[in-house]
Amino acid sequence: VTAETRGPSEAKHELLSVPKVSLEYEVHENTVYGWIRSKQLPAVKLGPRMIRIRRSDLEEFLTPYEAEASVWARPVK
Repeated sequence: VTAETRGPSEAKHELLSVPKVSLEYEVHENTVYGWIRSKQLPAVKLGPRMIRIRRSDLEEFLTPYEAEASVWARPVK
């Protein structure tokens, strides 16, 4: 089952790994760990080496940055 085949409410509760977040948003894994460490991005620790991020928390965290980027973004010529 993938995010595309799930309903909207299930996709919001999807748990993502740090490497998946880093690939999806094109940031370094250490950046994601920094967001978690600084408590800016909520995460769940499921084991000694297993951290997961709820998609809804990630989207809420990134929303202000997306709005800011749209204001400052200019097309490249």
